[in-house]
Amino acid sequence: MKQRLKKLLPKLTRMKIKSLMSKSNQFSSLDKDRKKIIIALAADYGNLGDVAITYAQKKFLTDHFKEYEIVEFFYEDTVKEMKSLKKKISKDDIITIVGGGNLGNLYQEFEDRRKFVIQNFKHNPIISFPQTMDFSSDLIGEKAKEATQKIYHQHPKLLLFAREKKTYDEMINLFHHCQVEEMPDIVFYLNKFSKETKRENQVILCMRDDKEKAVDSKMVKEIKDLIVEKGYSLDYQNTHIGEVKVEEREKRLEEIWEKFSQAEFVVTDRLHGMIFCVITKTPCIVFNNTNGKVKSVYDRWIKDLDYIQLIDKEKKEEIRQQYKQIERLTNQKSQYSENKVLIEQFEKMQKIMNDFLKEEKRENSNEE
Repeated sequence: MKQRLKKLLPKLTRMKIKSLMSKSNQFSSLDKDRKKIIIALAADYGNLGDVAITYAQKKFLTDHFKEYEIVEFFYEDTVKEMKSLKKKISKDDIITIVGGGNLGNLYQEFEDRRKFVIQNFKHNPIISFPQTMDFSSDLIGEKAKEATQKIYHQHPKLLLFAREKKTYDEMINLFHHCQVEEMPDIVFYLNKFSKETKRENQVILCMRDDKEKAVDSKMVKEIKDLIVEKGYSLDYQNTHIGEVKVEEREKRLEEIWEKFSQAEFVVTDRLHGMIFCVITKTPCIVFNNTNGKVKSVYDRWIKDLDYIQLIDKEKKEEIRQQYKQIERLTNQKSQYSENKVLIEQFEKMQKIMNDFLKEEKRENSNEE
């Protein structure tokens, strides 16, 4: 009977019931009278790309909203701690949602929790940090898209950042009741480059092995053979490290950034593998993934960086040509090119957020 009832009730309804029944009270010590910014869906799992997004988002908010207390609301706690958090939220508090690449039905569980957050904070301004949107083009995707649109449009003050042009255009069409802006992935905000770091005769291979993988095993073998042929030692690094304790997240991030910084170059098909190379100024050969988000982000924000070279999945024969370009850079030991566009974009992001929040305060004052 319980299982049948579970199937009949919509997912968000089940989440709401579970939330209301929760006796957990993790946020009991929060001061309701102090201004707060919440980071909802904060990464408490082992995807270092998502952990880096949470870390960078927290740093950006800490740097630019110094009068606010920054509170992480972890992904796994979304349902069980919602009641506890809502007791401590006032209308002057700001809800932010972590950026990433999980808006859509490719990662439906993430999208359901995002909708649940938006549904539960209708009286607070909500800012969704830069996301890639990906709904499948079948009936399941269309239904999921309609459900997302309905929830987003019910919120009176929702700001959505798209992290590349394709997502921006799709968001403009789908979420016409929301404010939509384009902005780079928030991890680009970080700077983890040090002139003192010594590079070793080592190449890091950081490749996907999941549903976003687009590079076949034969191509991976060709890459390995080329690296060994050129006399480099080969190291393997995955940005998905399984379970990780919340208190160990920053340590694990610093470890991977240090490893990237010490490598001669990196070969990857992971978006944040590429972004980690940008923020550590590590030469990189990068392949596109199945939904194209790697190429979209590369083309929009970093294609002018000489030390990052993209190989599209339809042009795998370019590997040796791009390798020569990367080898030329590593042999020169030169200062790699800067990307002033990214710096300017994050200054713009702060202004957009400030204007959005000022407008929200003005509307609240008029209502009172």
